[in-house]
Amino acid sequence: MRTIGIAFLVLVVMISPAAGAKEVYIPISGSVGVFRTDVRVFNPSYTDAITVQAYMHPTGNVDNTGVAPVSFDVPARQMKIFDDVLLSLFNATGLAGIRLTSESDFAATARIYAQASNGTLGQFEVGVEATDALLKGAILQLKSNAAFRTNAGFQNTSDEIATVALTLYGKDNQVVKESTLTIQPRGVVAPTEVVGLMGGGITADLSDCWLSFDSNRALAAYGSVVDNGTTDPTFIPAVSDSGVKPPAQTTKEFDIRAQQFHYTVTPVGGSPTTGAFTVNKGDKVVLRIMAADTTHGFSMFPYVSSRTLNPGQTVTVTFDAIESGNFTFFCTIVCGSGHGGMSGTMTVNP
Repeated sequence: MRTIGIAFLVLVVMISPAAGAKEVYIPISGSVGVFRTDVRVFNPSYTDAITVQAYMHPTGNVDNTGVAPVSFDVPARQMKIFDDVLLSLFNATGLAGIRLTSESDFAATARIYAQASNGTLGQFEVGVEATDALLKGAILQLKSNAAFRTNAGFQNTSDEIATVALTLYGKDNQVVKESTLTIQPRGVVAPTEVVGLMGGGITADLSDCWLSFDSNRALAAYGSVVDNGTTDPTFIPAVSDSGVKPPAQTTKEFDIRAQQFHYTVTPVGGSPTTGAFTVNKGDKVVLRIMAADTTHGFSMFPYVSSRTLNPGQTVTVTFDAIESGNFTFFCTIVCGSGHGGMSGTMTVNP
């Protein structure tokens, strides 16, 4: 037994990741035209140098799982400098996301900027840790009108294809348009103007808008808002979206026949029962109540207020089943000697 226990502990040590193992994503960087990106990698240790593996994932939404890494060391308690990182670290140009991994703790930041004769103008990114990449998120404070333009971009942190549901909300917080985006394994979607990203054809007010995403793979996502007058850009990292969309409402319809001295309930497409039916919380319920022989009443608190039905008359009642439990319905008009037993039950399941 002792031998088995020792073997198990050895196995756990062999398959467990290193305690300080880290994975960080810089979802966009560039060395193209006047645009450059400077990256800094920080080793917080006071005693040990670290080795970092860097992967360049080009944009174009291509499969980047076969990309080979470039390694570099960061001495203890130092910040490694990579100005124009795509050229200085990868000997490349263009646009790309960057993946950084190490068996030790580290942090990474980036500044992406445009060069001009009178200086630079840019944006700042904090590297996204793999544990902070999002399956469901929102990119807020976006603007797309004559005064501002907005781009959004994504980096798939998985070795699998990501299927992403996108929803754009306008200034009134109403859904403007929905779209689906497929991102290849380790793929990077370059900054894309938000209207184009959603497929165009949008006339809603986007002067203050936001974009939500729901993905089956974790993403590093961001927005970039640019002032068209000053060209001043603002980098906006995605935030977590904990909201859960309720399921689509189901409509349940029933024909209720009131006849001395009972109710017959027939669900649409189903078989009749005597005085009972069941729905689920959140359902839309439609009752068509008919007096088959004489004058009858119908009441079911709190869903249906008291109604009087003349012989042959049908009354339609519609409501949402927002409260679960058992709810008694009964005849409110004395219709004969058996009137007291003329009742039934609606059950609303949680």
